[in-house]
Amino acid sequence: MKTNPSYDDIFDLRRIPKDILERNYVSYAAYIVNAGCDSRLVRLEDGSFLGEPSGYKADAEEAKRDITKVFPIDDIYQFQIVESYHKISVALLIASFKENEEIIIESMAQHNFFLSQKAKNTLSLDGKTWFSLRFEPIEQEDITETVRKENDVLYHISPVLNEQSILENGLRTFNGNPVYKYPNPRLYLIEQRASKEDITRLAKDLFRQAVQKKIENLSPKYTLFSIDLKKVPEYTRFFYDVNEEFGLFCHIGISNKALSVIDHIAIQ
Repeated sequence: MKTNPSYDDIFDLRRIPKDILERNYVSYAAYIVNAGCDSRLVRLEDGSFLGEPSGYKADAEEAKRDITKVFPIDDIYQFQIVESYHKISVALLIASFKENEEIIIESMAQHNFFLSQKAKNTLSLDGKTWFSLRFEPIEQEDITETVRKENDVLYHISPVLNEQSILENGLRTFNGNPVYKYPNPRLYLIEQRASKEDITRLAKDLFRQAVQKKIENLSPKYTLFSIDLKKVPEYTRFFYDVNEEFGLFCHIGISNKALSVIDHIAIQ
């Protein structure tokens, strides 16, 4: 089974020439956002512009070219285009100034990438601190036809404490979880082809992330739900999850009439 690269470990400061680190450890220039436009422009103090994106396509190479041209970010060592599951993701290493983080998030948004994860671990060298940001495309490819063709059922896992509520009210969408942020409400699901071992691994990952975030009332036991696709409305659209090999998401909830409990997974 493939695994995604660790975005905490993708950057190795020992490999980056020190002159680059010295040159790039600055607070980025102030910027002005023209909020009155749908496709906003970023203007820097020196008068240069970060151009408008073309349509709604998230083009990683275009983003890399524009951002490394405008900001002090090295296009080899600090801007990594990562082949993630199903889609391209982007990882950026920047100095730990708040201004740097804000301007990069805004600028990546111009290229239709959203910040999905800020690395849990910072990197330090010679008393200076760095961190990485991970971005994903805002718009994903609609794969509804493929999902319905290749799956009779989908799966969903949730802490056992949520089981009764889900059986009574169905599955709801959320704007994020303890690790990832989303640009719109999502409900994450698992393809039918995922094995029991794959699903157990995912449950362990979710529990570990919840522990790291110090979520209260943690349960080391997860409920595995089966979702009958024949009972899911045809207007429900499905998209790939770039973080999981067997992951999907949709933007609307799923009725309890389509759900059944098929297993419980204890986290060892």
